[in-house]
Amino acid sequence: MLQRKQRVFDAPREFVFKLFKEPEYLKRWWGTHGWELPVCNIDFRPGGVWHYCMKCVDQNQEEYGMESWNKTIYKEIVEPEKIVYTDYFSDKDGNINEAMPAPEVTMEFIDLGAGSIFLVCPLYNGKVVVTCSLKNNCWTTTAVLFYFL
Repeated sequence: MLQRKQRVFDAPREFVFKLFKEPEYLKRWWGTHGWELPVCNIDFRPGGVWHYCMKCVDQNQEEYGMESWNKTIYKEIVEPEKIVYTDYFSDKDGNINEAMPAPEVTMEFIDLGAGSIFLVCPLYNGKVVVTCSLKNNCWTTTAVLFYFL
């Protein structure tokens, strides 16, 4: 049985879906507190790539100045219902770091009429792995999505 995280939004499904596909929206919310998204290049289609950089801009954080590069490869997109992708750590040139975990993430967007439900399920090697909670301020895919949306 898959364990999914969900969040209900007081916004149409089409808008919530758009938050995950358009750079101008992603730059506003993607990343943990004190981090920005200075690089956000998206080719939003199956087989397309989202190459991005999160940078710590909070001088009070130990990671100040650190950059975290990632490369997302989209596997399936059914607009505005579903996005499936694999999320990799990478370098600034987009070379994947094979030593780091790479979750396959499934996001579903359910229409409630006036609102919507967002579901996310990251799989590591085909298994759901709970590595932290939002209270720990981790920046796993699930934590980032639910803490900052």
